[in-house]
Amino acid sequence: MFGHPLQIGLAIPGAAPDIVVAKFPNMTVGGYDPTLVLPVNTTQAEINQVATNAVKYGVDTTLAVIRFINNRTILGIAQGVILPLPQDAPKAAIGGLAVYPVLPNIPPTNMTLDQRRALAIFKETDIASFMLKSQAILDAQRAANEVNQALFGETAPLIVVVI
Repeated sequence: MFGHPLQIGLAIPGAAPDIVVAKFPNMTVGGYDPTLVLPVNTTQAEINQVATNAVKYGVDTTLAVIRFINNRTILGIAQGVILPLPQDAPKAAIGGLAVYPVLPNIPPTNMTLDQRRALAIFKETDIASFMLKSQAILDAQRAANEVNQALFGETAPLIVVVI
C-alpha cells in the first residue's frame, strides 16, 4: 500500500506531490494493491484509528482503510474540496496507467484471490474518484455514516468487499 514497489505514482503537472498513506496496524499488502494516497480531508491519525478499530473487530484493516478513504473522497467531492476525476480519464480497474502489473484480462472466476482483491479495490476506488458532485451529494449521508462507523468503533468498519 505505502510506496508499493509495483505501483507508479500518479502526478498532475504543477500540483503538490501526493501524500502517501503510511503503515498502519495490521496492514497487509497484496501483490496488486495500489499505493494509497491521503485525500485532502483525511489524516494519517484517522487512518490509524480506522485500522485500530478494524483490528478490534477482526476485519481486514487494509480493506477497511480503503473503504474509509473512498468514503472521504465522496464526501470531499460533495463538499467541493475534491474534484472528481474527469470522466475520460483512464480507470484504474481497467488497467494501464495506474496498475503495475496490469491485471490479466481473465474472468474473475479464474483470478487468484489477490487479483480479485485488487479488482474490488480498484472498482470501488474508481466509483468514488469519478463520482460527479451531484451523485456525491446524494451519497454523502451514507458515506458520512460509514466514516463515523469506521472512526468511532462502536461497530466494525465496513470494508471493500472481495467476491
